[in-house]
Amino acid sequence: ERILADARVALNPGHDFGDGGRGHARLNLACAPATLVRAVERIATVVAGAQR
Repeated sequence: ERILADARVALNPGHDFGDGGRGHARLNLACAPATLVRAVERIATVVAGAQR
């Protein structure tokens, strides 16, 4: 939820893809490479801010 709210990137819960995905999130890679780079940069910014 925080990634969606702060980074504006939608992730799927890993458990949606089976029990092995619990505790993980999935990112759809079916987009332009530049879009993916921007999304990962925004996620990294949110995660870095949460670690402070």
